[in-house]
Amino acid sequence: MRLLVAGYTDEAIARRLGTSRRTVAAHVSRIAALLQSRSRAQLGYLIATSGLLPADEHAERDCDPLSA
Repeated sequence: MRLLVAGYTDEAIARRLGTSRRTVAAHVSRIAALLQSRSRAQLGYLIATSGLLPADEHAERDCDPLSA
């Protein structure tokens, strides 16, 4: 979820996690359904504001797609 909120595509998330894009897409789809999101942008917002992710001062830097 942290990578999704940081703006990574399913393909980029899959590469970083060492899994398939289809697996990532399935997880993203399930989370979107649970949070009743209608778009990926809305899903990122809902995850970021829901408290589902623990606060971590290094998390944003470690997940920044532009720094990779």
